[in-house]
Amino acid sequence: MNYNAPVAQLDTRPTERMRAFNRSFGRGASSQYMKHYVYILKSCKDSKRYIGMTSNLEKRLVEHNSKKTKSTKGRGPFELEYFEEFDSFLAARNREKYFKTAAGRRYIKDKLKL
Repeated sequence: MNYNAPVAQLDTRPTERMRAFNRSFGRGASSQYMKHYVYILKSCKDSKRYIGMTSNLEKRLVEHNSKKTKSTKGRGPFELEYFEEFDSFLAARNREKYFKTAAGRRYIKDKLKL
């Protein structure tokens, strides 16, 4: 590969891998109309919680309960304990990250009165 090539000769088109990444993180053309959810599931087996985010809450709950999710495979079935809806991917992602901190866990505990 010629690293000294003029910029005009370099291929700057997005690869399929880049397109897949953008689709998975809600950066496609339709993402501006999508709702994003941060959710908290409670295991009926061990009463532990799982915090996640998705753009399709019902489908994601079915995936968790049908053991298609690696991180919760052995802990189901789950019940939806709490969720919040967001208009943007970044707002939802930031909220999910907050819930996974010590302050976020305290907030959840107070909110759910455990």
